[in-house]
Amino acid sequence: MYGTRRDSTAKLEVDIKEAVEKTKIDKKNIQEIICCHTSSNLTVEKDKELRDLANSIELTLIGIDTLSQDLLQFKYQHIVKDFLGISESTEQVWSIEQFISLHDKSKTNAPLNISFIDEKNTVEELIEELNNHQILYYQGYQEQGKLG
Repeated sequence: MYGTRRDSTAKLEVDIKEAVEKTKIDKKNIQEIICCHTSSNLTVEKDKELRDLANSIELTLIGIDTLSQDLLQFKYQHIVKDFLGISESTEQVWSIEQFISLHDKSKTNAPLNISFIDEKNTVEELIEELNNHQILYYQGYQEQGKLG
């Protein structure tokens, strides 16, 4: 069952009750109830209440966060494409190398693949300056041609 409700946990309660009470299957023949839900904040207390409601029937609750992570796995890509109509790549998940490449192509982002010259000494000098003064002026920037 699916639907839209403000309180998705109330919908889960209704679905579990209906699965147990309204089906024409004897309760002892129901081995498991599987509920997928869109709530990403199902509390431990609510989880226990729902399991108590299912009584002796095994209850599997699958949240949208778990479902989305599972569908990202390569072995489920055909399900995503064939049944959900989503292409294999939504271009929302990248490797670190892909992210850096895409990020650095932007004309408004500072490049992530910057190499630092003598960064250990620079960091130590900056820390010393910060500890000694309220205003920070690092002479090294001017020497490296980075300040006016």
